[in-house]
Amino acid sequence: MVKRDVDLEIKILKTAYGIFNSDGLSRISARTIAKKAVISTYPIYSHFESINKLTDLIVKMAVKDFEDFISQK
Repeated sequence: MVKRDVDLEIKILKTAYGIFNSDGLSRISARTIAKKAVISTYPIYSHFESINKLTDLIVKMAVKDFEDFISQK
């Protein structure tokens, strides 16, 4: 098991979330995230079980952001 690097995990999440916001959910891939985050694909899979689990988390983050936005209105 690879030691968990929280900063790298956050970087991956922020990068994936940015791709989701700019290009849509279908554009999230390990290769795309790695290229934009300037990392290899290995850390992505060492921090997240699969791309599907990562995209599920991204969608949950987007829903939470939307709920927060709506509750401010």
